[in-house]
Amino acid sequence: EQMTARAKQKAVQLEQVAMRKISSADALSSSMLFTAATAALEAAMRQGWPGSAASTAVVHRYGPSLGRVIDGLAFEDLALFAPDGDLLLDLKNSGAFGSNLQRGPLRGTEVAMAFDRATTLLQTELSDYEQYPGIAEQAAFVASPIMEDGRVVGVAVLQLRNDELLAVLA
Repeated sequence: EQMTARAKQKAVQLEQVAMRKISSADALSSSMLFTAATAALEAAMRQGWPGSAASTAVVHRYGPSLGRVIDGLAFEDLALFAPDGDLLLDLKNSGAFGSNLQRGPLRGTEVAMAFDRATTLLQTELSDYEQYPGIAEQAAFVASPIMEDGRVVGVAVLQLRNDELLAVLA
């Protein structure tokens, strides 16, 4: 009985962590920082992304601020995608996402399905854990639509930190 009570307590704690992450992703994706960065990255993409002077300037302008926010909210990584799945920014340059989430090597994965649900349901979605190329440990993600004037202009995909979840289980 004591073991069952402990298991229930851990389940509640895990759910609380997940809800905090979803709430944080929701707030971030509706922030001016994320909206402006996504718009600037999409504009840079039209000018020869990646490697163009415009794309480099956008990354230098928004990258540090995005990094501070992500670190402050204890996410492992951030990727910004266009609504069609084109990668706009991989903050830590892990290379795990490829160039397009829907048509690339990650199509059909948990993160791609969370992306699809976020753009379809217009709400933040949590993926299940899965092993991804370029990431040493299994990973889970929160995908949150970035909206402007009632339309999806991008999707923020935030990788959860495994250490935070493992601490609950310890």
